[in-house]
Amino acid sequence: MIKLPWFPPDEPGQIIWLTNYRGKIPTHGPTCGLDAGELSDTDQDLELYIWVLQTWHPAIKQDLQEATAFKRIVGNGTGTDNVVVPDASSFSPPGMRPPGVLTRLFNQIARMKKNAGYTEAIGQDLKIIGAEDTSVHPVPEFKPVVGQGDVCQCVHITFTKFGHQGIHIESRRNNGAWEFLGIDTEAPYDDERALLVATTAETREYRMRYWDKGSPNGDWSPVQRVIVGP
Repeated sequence: MIKLPWFPPDEPGQIIWLTNYRGKIPTHGPTCGLDAGELSDTDQDLELYIWVLQTWHPAIKQDLQEATAFKRIVGNGTGTDNVVVPDASSFSPPGMRPPGVLTRLFNQIARMKKNAGYTEAIGQDLKIIGAEDTSVHPVPEFKPVVGQGDVCQCVHITFTKFGHQGIHIESRRNNGAWEFLGIDTEAPYDDERALLVATTAETREYRMRYWDKGSPNGDWSPVQRVIVGP
């Protein structure tokens, strides 16, 4: 699976990279054969995608975490005061665009690099310098980290999917049977399950494989293990 080494794998890095590209492509684009119409489309594409990464997606994830915590409080909380429903995020999005922002962007960069006006200095300024990685990645790579959650410890899992649509995650606890945990298309994945026994630590193991076009595929990754406590 080919990846682009100049495009950051993490979303905070992507926001910085995309913001730099968006700010500088109006200067370098005409030199490399891009016309005004394409530059306008690129600007709108990047405005939307940066907004999704920087504003919309983090807010929706926070809403989900608050909703999960609220559900737990309603079901198992203590105290005498009435619960209060958390406010959901509201948005003022930029103009919508057709799907495939990154596909269009990467195709544009490939065309620019073949244009007679392209130079290494332009590539450095746009941060698009680097040889393609053609190494084979037969399985996803991931790292589970234990942290404190609302009612017990949870597991924060960062992963690299190497150009695939997503990853299929399974887990088992205390050497039990493997169980399906979820499909995720954007890192990280947070395992916020309650402990099997609320007062007792447990061992959790994880394995992943790729997920594309609605189906898991490929080999399982090596198993990684953590201990989760109250």
